[in-house]
Amino acid sequence: MGDKRAAVSSDATPPPECVRVVVRVRPSNERERKLQAADESVVAIRPATDPADLPTRLDVKCGQPSVVDSSFNYDAIFGTNASQHDVYGYMQSSVEQVVQGFNCTIFAYGQTGTGKTHTMMGPDSSLRQGDMSQWGVIPRAVDGLFQELKAVGGCGAGAFVHCSYMQIYNNQVFDLLQSSSMKDQPPLQVREMIKVQCPPT
Repeated sequence: MGDKRAAVSSDATPPPECVRVVVRVRPSNERERKLQAADESVVAIRPATDPADLPTRLDVKCGQPSVVDSSFNYDAIFGTNASQHDVYGYMQSSVEQVVQGFNCTIFAYGQTGTGKTHTMMGPDSSLRQGDMSQWGVIPRAVDGLFQELKAVGGCGAGAFVHCSYMQIYNNQVFDLLQSSSMKDQPPLQVREMIKVQCPPT
């Protein structure tokens, strides 16, 4: 990640082919707060020069003489106060471009407990009770996609939606749309194809 990566406004619409790397910093949980000897965090988000822009630089202070402090640049950084709405708003334009024929991939990466499920899905209670304010990226993207298709349908165009929902866990692939829980179902078989596509079956 080079230092020349420019700050991106939350209202900006990037080109369809753009790959963006975004960081979301979650707040400390109760266990972590009890273990902390001081209130100071080792991770500090450097504010953007323009308040209208999202931060793009993250400073990591290890606090150990043998470890060098580091700084990292990203396309955007969401702090601990960022809402689900804020996070999805940054990538909403990419989802809308799917209706225009562009591919869109949103990939969440991080250690266990870093908040990937919260960001991508939101709390289970928000899905059951319809609390849209806590919805994560996936339910917001599905809702937004069908809203876009509804608008396109008003112009006489038709659409076909195909959905698969899978989880890769310990190098095994599971179908999350099955009625049985993941622990009660065998993993899917991944078969290699001549055209370098490996769909699970």
